Amino acid sequence: MDGTFNNDKIFKGEYGITPSGAFVPLPEEKITISGTVEKTYEVEPLLRVEWVDEPVVNADRTVTVRVKVTYGTDNAAYKAALAEGWLFVSETDYVGDFSYSPNYSVRTAPAQMGVGAAEILGANGTTFTISTAQASKAFADYSRKYFFRVGVRSTITFDATNRYNYTDIKELTIPAK
Repeated sequence: MDGTFNNDKIFKGEYGITPSGAFVPLPEEKITISGTVEKTYEVEPLLRVEWVDEPVVNADRTVTVRVKVTYGTDNAAYKAALAEGWLFVSETDYVGDFSYSPNYSVRTAPAQMGVGAAEILGANGTTFTISTAQASKAFADYSRKYFFRVGVRSTITFDATNRYNYTDIKELTIPAK
C-alpha cells in the first residue's frame, strides 16, 4: 500500500525498470541485479487528495467526509480534468479501488466534486463532501470497525488505465443501532 515492491525471484542480470502509477512518468532506468538491490524513486503525483476534516459518523450512522483535490505537479501536460472520485469503504485496512465493499462505497462524478466534466482545476483545487448516505446499503446493525479512503483520478491514462491518487486511510467504528 505504500508503494514498496519486492521480488526475490529475479535472476542476475541487467533489467529495465520503469515505475508506474498515478504520477508523472519516469524514464526507464537500467539496473544490474545481483543480490539485493534497494532503490527509492521520488515522484510527482498527478493529484493530491487530502482530508479537510476528520470523517464524521452522523446520528443516522452514515459517514460524511470532506476532501480537497489539487494538482500534485506543475507540469501542464499532466494537469487534466477529473474523471471520478470514490469514497472507498472496507472491512480491512487494505482499502482502495483494489479492495473495497461495493455495499458501502460511493462514486462521485466531477460535477458533484464542484468541477465541470472537462474543466481543469484552478490553483486552489476543489473541495467536496461525500457521504455513505448514497451507498447501496446501510452499515450492519451491530458495532463494527470500517476503513475509509477517498480516491480521485483524472482523465490521464497510463497503459490504458487511469489510476487513483488517495487520501490516507481512516479507521472508524460505526456504533450499534
